[in-house]
Parts: sequence; C-alpha cells; structure tokens
Amino acid sequence: MSALEGLTSPTLKKVLEPLEADGVNDKREQLILWIIRNQYGVGAEDSFASILDQRDIFPGVIVDAVLVTTRRDIVSPVYVIYEENPENLEARVAALVKALSASSSAESTLAKSNPQLRSLFEPATDRRITSEVTRLILCISSAEIPTRLRNRVTRRSSSAIDIDVIDSRFINALAEADLSPTTAMPTVHVAVDPRSILNLGMRDTMAIITPVSADQIANWDGVDDRRLFDLNVRHALGLNRVRKSLNQALRNRESADEFIAYHNGITAVCSDFRVTDGGIEVDGLSIVNGAQTVVAIHANAGHLAPGLRVLFKLVKAGPETDLAQNMAVRSNTQNPVTSRNLRALDEVQARLQAELGALGYVYTRRPNDKEAVGPVVRNDDVAQLLCSIYVRKPALAVKRQVLFESPLYEEIFPSNVDPARLIFATLLRKEVDSHKEEVPVAYQSAWALTALTLVNMAAEAMRDDSSAAQLLLSPGDAIRDSLQVQEVMSPFVNAAVSALRDREAAYSAKKQPDEFKIAFKQTRTLSDLAMQASKAYRRRRPSVNS
Repeated sequence: MSALEGLTSPTLKKVLEPLEADGVNDKREQLILWIIRNQYGVGAEDSFASILDQRDIFPGVIVDAVLVTTRRDIVSPVYVIYEENPENLEARVAALVKALSASSSAESTLAKSNPQLRSLFEPATDRRITSEVTRLILCISSAEIPTRLRNRVTRRSSSAIDIDVIDSRFINALAEADLSPTTAMPTVHVAVDPRSILNLGMRDTMAIITPVSADQIANWDGVDDRRLFDLNVRHALGLNRVRKSLNQALRNRESADEFIAYHNGITAVCSDFRVTDGGIEVDGLSIVNGAQTVVAIHANAGHLAPGLRVLFKLVKAGPETDLAQNMAVRSNTQNPVTSRNLRALDEVQARLQAELGALGYVYTRRPNDKEAVGPVVRNDDVAQLLCSIYVRKPALAVKRQVLFESPLYEEIFPSNVDPARLIFATLLRKEVDSHKEEVPVAYQSAWALTALTLVNMAAEAMRDDSSAAQLLLSPGDAIRDSLQVQEVMSPFVNAAVSALRDREAAYSAKKQPDEFKIAFKQTRTLSDLAMQASKAYRRRRPSVNS
C-alpha cells in the first residue's frame, strides 16, 4: 500500500510539495515533517534533525522521529510512530511504552548510544531531560483509524506518557485548513437566554459575552476539519496534559456548575451576529481563543457533565481585520506562532512593509497575509537570513520559533534596520538555491538547513573581500539591480559549495557517516565551515598581479 493511499486530499499534496522541492523524497518523511512543523511549531531547519536515521532506538522498538518541545521550562520529548497499517500501531506503542517505562532515565540512556538523540535531548537552553519529564507518543497513520483501535492505543498511556493519534481524516482536514485561513463558516445558532447576554459596549463594533451550554458547543461544525478555528490557533491542538485535565473536568458531574467560574472561556470573532428571542445567530464564526476547550468538548460529546456551561465572548470583526488578529495573538500566549504574530504589530515591521513595498517587494508579516503581485519577502524567512548574515549567530538562525522573541528579535530587527539588507539577504538565498544541483546529494536531502548553512558560509567569505564586504554591509541602491548583485555573490557561493564538497569527500574517505543534520546547527561546525569557505574563495580568486 502506498504511504499516502489513505490521504486523498489534493490540498495535502499541495502542502507537501515544498518538502519535495526541499529534497525530501520519502513520502513518510514528508508527512511527518509537515505534521511536526504544523502541530509543534518546529522550524523547517530544526525539523530535519527529528527524522531518525537509526529508527530502532531500543532493541525491537522502531520510532520514526523524535522532537523535543520546551514550554514553561518543561522539556518534553515527543516520539513519533508512523504506520500505514493502523492494526500495527497498538503493538508498536506497547513496545515503546514498555521500553520508556523500564528506566527512570530512558532519555539519558538513549543519548549515550545515539548522537542524533543526544543532540535532541540536550537543547540549546542546556536543560536536561530528567525522570520527571512528561513524554508524548504521537501515532500517525495514513489510513483511517477505527474508534475501537484508537481507544485501545490511547489506553496504553500512563502518568508519565501521553498518547495522541492522528489519522487520514485529521491529516486531510488539517491540510484543507492550512491553505484556507479564512474559510467562511455557515450561520451558527447559539441558544441562550437573551437576558444573560452582556453588551461589552465597544465603540466601533458589537461585542457581547454570555454563558453557553457545552452540549451545543459539542455539535458545532468545523471542529474536525479545523475550519472553526482562526489560523493562529489551528495548530498544536493535540492531546497533552492540559487537555487530559480538561477532559476530566468536562465529565465531572459534582463540579459542573463551577466550571464556568474557573475556566477562561471561549473567544470568537464573526462577520456579523443578531440577538433574537431564541439566542444569537452568528455568521462566519471563528474561534480565536479557547480552541483546546472546543476540541475537548467535541471529543467528549455524550459524556459531558449535565449543566456544564462555558463563558462565550463574541466580537463582530472580520477574520482579516487588525482587531481579529490582535485578539488571536494577544489572547494565545502559548501558541507556537504567537511571537511572530505579535511582532507583526511592531512599528519596525510596519515600516519595513511600507519601505519594501516602495521598492517593489511584498513583505508579509503574518502566516495568513494575502499573497500579492511581486516578489515576496516573508519576515520569518528573512529573520533567519538576517540572524545568520548580520547578527552572525547561525546556530540560532535555524531556530525559527525564537527569532521573534526578545532579546534576539531586537538584534535581528533593530529600529534602524535597513530594508536593503533584507533584499540583499533574500538575493543571497536565491543565489544559493541556484547552485543546489552542485551540492552533494546527501546535503540536498535537508535543503532548508543546508541552504541556510551555505548562506552563512558565503556571507562570511564575502567579509574577506573588501569590495564584497562593503556591499554586504551597505547594499544601498545596488539591490535595485538584483542580477548584478547575484553576479557578485556567485564566486562566494561557489566557494561555500566547494567547501561542502570537500567535507563530503573527507567523510567518504574515512567511511564515516556525516551527521550533518546535527552538525549544521552547531556553532563550532558552522564556524569551521565558514572558515573553509573563505579559504576556498581565496584559492579561487584571481591574483591582483594577474
């Protein structure tokens, strides 16, 4: 059976296309990479290191990928199991649970025997995984998983191990939602007593708050396919410890009437709403806060405690308006894309958008910004390039999720940042991409990571040439002639590619595996590669006396 036989959505094929262009040809790896990037906010470059080269991490225990999430100083490993045949999931999960439970320091043991896992388990924060860590086993299947089997698999969880299951239904729906950030929802009727509705008295729009029964929330459309949720909160809605506690609270009959007092409630925007004798008629409903609650209520339909109510705040604001965007990002502090979205409101970002627009470039500040005519510069893409080229912290540049957090953000985007530098950085990445076929095939398999490495190598080599260094530091009007700029860049990119070929040849001669997916994120390796690129350029450049 094909690895994607159960995944028929044309939209899914579309969202996986960039991974194929990145050199990832294995369909299993494409799917895993896309899911962990979407569900956990892992940057493209970081995600490659999660795909395990040595999948049998314990004897007889096969794991496809491992990533580490860090939130509120808690480090949590996520073990990913991919299975085309869902009937095999239970046995694989049981074997992994048994192996992880056999030792109080399973990750320490794994780190000693596997350098790839050692790098993953020792994050840049220098925190170490301890026996108190909470683990998650993420099961992915390209087929539809029957409820009975899903329940058997999730029952393998324990106090220290959570289990989440994703099948073809969820994957296809997530793909549709991923490319449809503002899908219009049909009119939703919310049955409430009009006397319980409080008008919030906003000056420029309508806004109300009211208690809503959980039973009717459970029947809202758009939960399974994520259309009900604003783009900012569609991701990272899988099972976690907060969700497990929420499940228990939703079923607790003894404290059902107290739930509305201690729960934060649900916040939504809509294109319009009308209060009637029977409640509220809502057009274009979109949840901007409380998505985890809605998912949990939907999942517990039929088991909800009688009389359970949730506080529901509703604001009339189109999903693409500044008000809706502000509500989405400011009320979701644990959202993996929150930092980027919050910075979208920054004056520096607004200035760059205007100034780059004047130069003929479309500068996007949010993941759901509409595409426009002209060359596009995404602020998260260019943040990586600026971090590597100008801040000169290439090891941090791969960690896309921290680039918009202080104090690194202020280094990447100082108040006086020159928009010409953003264009220069974008052109350098474009020149690197044009040399892809010259790079050893192995390095092409994680092209996003390799390309960022080559950008840093080429930029550092340019600093060794006075004329090129001046262009790099002060591109100015030179960026108006992009072809001329790329012509200047080309010898330095050639030198960087040459240095990578030398590296590949050295490992081949020693018959050693090149763990480049780890090494290209390490400061020492990146510094050595930059030095080798500079040497390669000096060997190649014409003599001043020739």
